[in-house]
Amino acid sequence: MGVNIWWQGKCGGKVLDMKQQIRTMLKYEDPPTILVLHIGGNDIGEKSSKTLCELIRKQFSWMRQLMLDTVFVWSQIIPRSSWRYSDNINAMEKCRMRVNTSIASFLTKTDGCYLRYPDIKANELFLMKDGVHLTSLGNNIFLNTLQGGLEMIIRNLGINLTFPDYPLTSGVVAVAAGVTATVAAPLVLSAAGFGAAGVAAGTVAAWIQTPITAAGGWFAVCQSAGVLGMAASTKVAIGATVGTVVGAVTKYIK
Repeated sequence: MGVNIWWQGKCGGKVLDMKQQIRTMLKYEDPPTILVLHIGGNDIGEKSSKTLCELIRKQFSWMRQLMLDTVFVWSQIIPRSSWRYSDNINAMEKCRMRVNTSIASFLTKTDGCYLRYPDIKANELFLMKDGVHLTSLGNNIFLNTLQGGLEMIIRNLGINLTFPDYPLTSGVVAVAAGVTATVAAPLVLSAAGFGAAGVAAGTVAAWIQTPITAAGGWFAVCQSAGVLGMAASTKVAIGATVGTVVGAVTKYIK
């Protein structure tokens, strides 16, 4: 897609660290077309959800003054089974959800976008023993979703969307089979070789798999759905890919 990505990470980073990270970026590069922010998990419990949301909104307002033409994307704070400032997992989860919902609403009302990770759960399948960092599977799903979301945003610049639960009215989903495609998706994916154990050898999925397709986009969405089953929030995204998979199956059989 001709996209250059600059990934800036800070171990243990908090919301107040964003300004220095942004200043560093703008010191060496022009304002980006799209800026994805994945931060806030290390602040939960230290501040109330209301205070944290107000702080994040202020940071976004500050950044908008510096990057007038940049599309801002909020990357959802993912679940944890261990939090830095509290042992009350339920309370921290409610705070996480409130912050995500509040910032997503704020951004999508002001020409921003929202990336969600509905298949990542707070359990040992997705989180390492520390209850914070992602396992290999969790990290793959995180990166695949991130890539799929960026592809969608790039193709629809100017549309304030949520991925993978973007609105049908945005015009970014076009599936001839409609609801039928969504319902049939598990059967189609299984038949194509996207199974619970990964891509099955000798299937159409293995035939069309390449380093490029495996890295993200529709193939990654199908692979995640085959391994994990479909979350209700990902059914629209899967529905959008079923036509492609069926087309590939038809061509492969012929």
